Amino acid sequence: MIDTISTEIAEGEERIRLEVADGLAVLTLCRPERLNGWSWESTRQLGLLADRIRFDASVRAVLLRAEGRAFCAGIDVTAPGGAITGDFPAERTRNYYEGIRWVHERFAVLARLPQPVVAAVQGHCLGFGFELALMADGRCPGGRRGRGLRAPGSRTGCGGGRGRRPAHRP
Repeated sequence: MIDTISTEIAEGEERIRLEVADGLAVLTLCRPERLNGWSWESTRQLGLLADRIRFDASVRAVLLRAEGRAFCAGIDVTAPGGAITGDFPAERTRNYYEGIRWVHERFAVLARLPQPVVAAVQGHCLGFGFELALMADGRCPGGRRGRGLRAPGSRTGCGGGRGRRPAHRP
């Protein structure tokens, strides 16, 4: 089940790490052994950390990066609590769509930060990882090969731009 209440990140349960120094907040996806697979817990932590960044006056910019050979390989289907519950098929369908809506609400917290966000993308960037990278104001290659976001089999990719952010922010 999705934990939407807890405001703490337990020791050893980090999916995303936040480090702030010299005006830069660095959000690091930190599960390289799982190719930074995305989970409900990753989503919850992203929302918590983005809220912390929003009101930190010392933060002037945000870098979103990942450890290991993949930025994010999509949903981690082996993550605990990943199963959608419900007594009937219609209830499970409803809970699935509400869960996806909740994920996008948490992504919007990152997308609407007043500070500029840049995603350094290396390796695989699939599913929710791709959506997460698109929430940034800009994207750049984060690996040694200098590749960035690219559709499989294509020679073009996504570079800068404003992603899905609104044109006017209050």
